[in-house]
Amino acid sequence: MKGNYLAHFCRLYFNIPPQALWRAIEAELLSGINFVEPILDLGSGDGVFAKAIFGRNRQVSGVDLSPENVRQAHKTGVYQDVRAADARSLPYADGSFRTVFSNCVLEHVEDELGVLAEISRVLAHGGNFVFTVPSERFCNYVLQFRSQNGDSLEDANRYLDNLNARLQHLHYHSPEDWQKRLEPVGLSIDSTRYYLQPEAHRIWLAWTEFFIKRVGKTEIGNLLRARQFAPARIVLPVLWRRLLGRCLDLEIKDQGEGAALLIRATKRRS
Repeated sequence: MKGNYLAHFCRLYFNIPPQALWRAIEAELLSGINFVEPILDLGSGDGVFAKAIFGRNRQVSGVDLSPENVRQAHKTGVYQDVRAADARSLPYADGSFRTVFSNCVLEHVEDELGVLAEISRVLAHGGNFVFTVPSERFCNYVLQFRSQNGDSLEDANRYLDNLNARLQHLHYHSPEDWQKRLEPVGLSIDSTRYYLQPEAHRIWLAWTEFFIKRVGKTEIGNLLRARQFAPARIVLPVLWRRLLGRCLDLEIKDQGEGAALLIRATKRRS
């Protein structure tokens, strides 16, 4: 699927194209990483992202807090094993995995250190922890966008608070902040990569604003899923791919800034 991620996610999220953009950027960046098996997908959700990244017939296990997500993830055929569990108490033995992968999960976690300690425990010595999170620049980008659109500082901060509540984002850390959290549990950062660069983030935010607007009591994104809009499932993905393609192209070059982070860390050998 490499090289076709934008088309794939535009079909999958035809009613919320900003999510398609974010996921396609991540998939393109992650496609260049060698994920050594066995792999644990921490916070697997419904499994559709892992299916795009890993395909099938690989040694991949999944874990998610939601039993419904686990049921959906099982249907994808990606996972040899997928379980409902709290990330602070993973149902796996020490050193079970060569890679732990987590895509946009840790920003929703209150007990970061507890989860990181468990990740380190189930990771083999010399194994890799690969994860993505919104970066420390996310909030400033939002405030700048709203200010440029005429908001006062007070209104922009209120908007940001509402957005964070909707996204359920609890924190935003820099690479230095992440190293301080990883070091005590025996993990060291090998590389960091900012993505969702300013232009792409502006488009993501503007489109998000539009698709969460309500027509009556229904958000536009949800309205597009209604039966009477069935043709949209065919027409819209093509349109979104054309409109968003340039954003994806810009992400190929690392400009050293962005609203999100891809981090690769290694568990130190004892």
